Amino acid sequence: MMGRLLGPLEVEGPGGRAALGGAKQRAVLAQLLLRPGHAVAVERLIAVVWGDDPGDGARHTLQVYVSNLRRALGAVAPHRTALVERAGDGYRCGLDDTEVDATLAEALALQGRGLLGRGDAAAARGALDACLALWRGPALADFPDEHWARAEARRLEELRLAALEDRIDADLALGAHGGVVAEAEALVNEHPLRERLRGQLMLALYRSGRQGDALAAYRGGRAVLRDELGLEPGPGLRALERRILAQDPSLDAPAGPSPATAATGPGQGPVLTWAGPDGQERALTLEGGGGRVCIGRLRGSDVLLDWDESVSRAHAEIVRFAGGWHVVDDGMSSNGTWVNGDRVPARRLLADGDAIRVGGTVLTFRHPAEPAGPPATRLV
Repeated sequence: MMGRLLGPLEVEGPGGRAALGGAKQRAVLAQLLLRPGHAVAVERLIAVVWGDDPGDGARHTLQVYVSNLRRALGAVAPHRTALVERAGDGYRCGLDDTEVDATLAEALALQGRGLLGRGDAAAARGALDACLALWRGPALADFPDEHWARAEARRLEELRLAALEDRIDADLALGAHGGVVAEAEALVNEHPLRERLRGQLMLALYRSGRQGDALAAYRGGRAVLRDELGLEPGPGLRALERRILAQDPSLDAPAGPSPATAATGPGQGPVLTWAGPDGQERALTLEGGGGRVCIGRLRGSDVLLDWDESVSRAHAEIVRFAGGWHVVDDGMSSNGTWVNGDRVPARRLLADGDAIRVGGTVLTFRHPAEPAGPPATRLV
């Protein structure tokens, strides 16, 4: 089951998409989804939905909305209980952090940043790609004029931009500067005051043999900061300009593939890599599974590499079929299995670099011997 706030408000379960009702009822649900598993006080819900003048009937109307939401969510997930329940002097949403896109995005962004800090750019990119794929539009898009929603939307937009910057850093660490240039140029035009983005653009241009353009990007940023804020660029951006002028060898692109990529070079078998709850990288060689590996999620966001229904909360299989490797959703989990942000309806062909989410854990499929590419529509 998945509640979605990163775009239009939605809740989808095994039975389809829930009918969430009118604007005020949807606002109640949005408040609960922003804090999954935690009680939201009745007074807060009334203040958010009705403002400073709720009227005498607000508490009763809130009870009606909650009852309607229980029925709507129960209709698409009849096997689930307590999807909206009373908790003290408030109400609580029974979805967990991995079942709400906003909280899942925060966890994936944190996971990606941690992997990046430990030097595993390939695994970081997988987690960050999965994070960014959760956005379907502006966060809380149903409530553009609501004060409470604007603050939350700004926070979530900052989360998205920071994850995007981390993902670009992962691309640069993997030597993919050529593909970064166009994306970074568009982002700098959209966010001209974000110095980290501008620095990433400068580095990508320099590594692409465009030293003059890299320096022009710096000058453009300096002019914007001066004109709009009366400020000079920060020390990091100034230092990068000096290093580009000096053609500092440390700015050159990585000489070879990252360790995660090198471990699965051409001609070698495919592997799954992921970060365990202790932050250490795990790896599984798929050839060792005899062409079929069952995986599920354990507590602490680790994964189980065998079949054990008593501890697994999400089930999927990686199987070799018709010469390729596929992820198969066996239908036993309400969360489902997701690849690059898309739910797997049955079976999906995998390509090198695909990010597979099982519960709250992201596994990256590594098989450079196979043709790389986005097989998002390859369903068999």
